Amino acid sequence: MGRFLMMSISCFNKILLLFLFVFLLFFIMLDAKAAEAHVSQNTPSFSSTSSLQNLIIAAKQGDPLTQFMLGADYLEGKDVEKSGRKAFEWFQKAADQGFAAAQCFLGKMYIEGKTIEKNEKKAFEWFQKAANQGHIESQFFLGKMYADGKGVEKNEKKAFEWLTQAVEQRYSVEKLNKKPASKYYSKTFRKLLQSLPSKKEIPFEANIRQLSSFKDAIPLLEKIPPDTLVIFDMDDTLVVYRDESLPPALTESFTPNLIRKLQEKGIKTIALTATTVVDAPQEELRYKELLEVGIDFSRSFQEFFIFNNFPLYKEHYPLLSKGIIYTNSMSKGEVLSAFLEKVKDSLQPSLIIFFDDRLNNILDVKKAAEERNIKYVGFFYNKILNWLYEGMSYEEIQIKLLQSQSGSNNQHGARLMDTNKFLKKPSYVDYTRTLRLFSTFF
Repeated sequence: MGRFLMMSISCFNKILLLFLFVFLLFFIMLDAKAAEAHVSQNTPSFSSTSSLQNLIIAAKQGDPLTQFMLGADYLEGKDVEKSGRKAFEWFQKAADQGFAAAQCFLGKMYIEGKTIEKNEKKAFEWFQKAANQGHIESQFFLGKMYADGKGVEKNEKKAFEWLTQAVEQRYSVEKLNKKPASKYYSKTFRKLLQSLPSKKEIPFEANIRQLSSFKDAIPLLEKIPPDTLVIFDMDDTLVVYRDESLPPALTESFTPNLIRKLQEKGIKTIALTATTVVDAPQEELRYKELLEVGIDFSRSFQEFFIFNNFPLYKEHYPLLSKGIIYTNSMSKGEVLSAFLEKVKDSLQPSLIIFFDDRLNNILDVKKAAEERNIKYVGFFYNKILNWLYEGMSYEEIQIKLLQSQSGSNNQHGARLMDTNKFLKKPSYVDYTRTLRLFSTFF
């Protein structure tokens, strides 16, 4: 009994000592925090003194990035007294050096007319300069100004072109950063799209037509001469393959048969893709991707060409492999022209028909055809774009296409079981909701 009592007292003493130690540690930490707070209150922070001074020095030396950052600080009143006039001055200096973000801010300031006198024409000019450099937000504002006829003559065709370009680019940036874009654009952009006429009514040139289904092109394809060259873009025109954990999805289930029938008639068909060739197997992977959905362009062209008259990009040139031309981010029109020069002894088409989901590519290829005196018809394929306008993400579109084609394609049907299992994962469903492209615009 006495031994048990001694053990109990010893145990109690240990617990008491532990409690006192924790209590003492708590007060030490509390005192340290108080001292830290006192120091921070009485000592100027690095960001508010040295960092700001360094920023001013670099800006005065002419660095456009720091000029823009200083302008943003003055605009927000961050570490400096808020001044719209000084913000404008620094934005102007950066914009004059071609800094796109600063050009966009100048456009906004001219539109708002708060700090400086409102001038829609100058706003348009600055948005245009930034948009031509690929600045997404400026592309939206430029499209809006064309649609509203502010600062420029109203032009719904150009409004649609700029908005489409911004949409495509916004998704690429969002995908690259693996996070949704800001919610800055949503409501205004949707209203703007609603105010535009039906996309079918937008007046394109006579030899450029809009297409929401390949079925609408069949009447023309049935009448083309045998020396026609029919060219297809791959991504979002023939296939959607943004989520590589799922099989590639045909945009329309009958396109493999359509291409096969053209090939059986002796009509040459090729794919023209902007895909960057980052390593040797890249072209083989893309060829197998099309083969998996029943499309084989090697029936028309077995040759392998490297177009080394173009600049190297990521240590590679554009190339032709198994009927697919990889432009390696070069101009589609220029690479196609190089291809036509290579095969001129065996192929001199009287007509080129080109399907693509980007209007700038269609115009690019048109220019190449005209330079070689070849008749041309370009189809602006907008089926996937229309779904993006409705708020779907690329992943949702890919799944929708796979599900719709399960009955018509046995290979896809076999893979669809895995697709459905994958869809049941709540984390993926939540993820696709956050990626709704148009919930992020305006």
